[in-house]
Amino acid sequence: MALAMNQLVQENNIKFKLNIKFLVFLLTAVFFTGPTSMTLANEDNLTLTVHKTPFCGCCKKWIKHAREAGINVIEKDHQNLNAIKREYKINPKHQSCHTSISKDGYIFEGHIHADVIK
Repeated sequence: MALAMNQLVQENNIKFKLNIKFLVFLLTAVFFTGPTSMTLANEDNLTLTVHKTPFCGCCKKWIKHAREAGINVIEKDHQNLNAIKREYKINPKHQSCHTSISKDGYIFEGHIHADVIK
C-alpha cells in the first residue's frame, strides 16, 4: 500500500511540475507578444484628422509629436477654424489652435499629449 501511495505521489508531482513549466512558458509568451501586438494594433488603428491653419508652427510640432508616438495623422488645413469649432460644438473658452478627431468620434482640442490620446 505504501509503495502504491509513493508511486501515485511521484506521478502527480511530475504532472504538477510539467503543468507549472507549461504555465510559466505560456505566461512568458503572452508577456513578450502581448504588449507588442497591442502597440501594433493601436498604431494601425489610431488615426486622427487634425484641423489646423497652415501657418501655425506649434501645430506642426504637435503633429510631429503624435506621429513619433505612433499615431497616424491626416492634416486638414483651413484658413479659418471657426466653422470646425462650431461643427464639433467646442465651447469658445476651450478652443485652441487645432482640433483633432479620431475615427471613433473622439475630439481632442489643442496640444493633448499622445500618451493620453492612446
